[in-house]
Amino acid sequence: SAAAPARAARPAPAPPSPGPAGAPGREERPARSQAARQRQHRRKPAPAPAREHRPWSARQERLALLYNEQGLRPDEIAAKLGVSTYLATQIVLAARSRPRN
Repeated sequence: SAAAPARAARPAPAPPSPGPAGAPGREERPARSQAARQRQHRRKPAPAPAREHRPWSARQERLALLYNEQGLRPDEIAAKLGVSTYLATQIVLAARSRPRN
């Protein structure tokens, strides 16, 4: 039986080149599968309609609006309602922007 001819040894693959001189240590990312790309580009569901979250009561809102109509400043309204000046301002703005029933 004849011996098979010896094959020449292939050189080992070269390590990935470091890339441009300005990007040391940068590694290539593995290619993503088609399914992964499709998942990434899927549309996000529409956000749920925003529920109004008010950290104040309807009574506080009515009083804040009444005090505001009487000419009181937000800091005075806040002191009467026991809330911060910022919250008193938010209450008045929210009450003004909402249509009355």
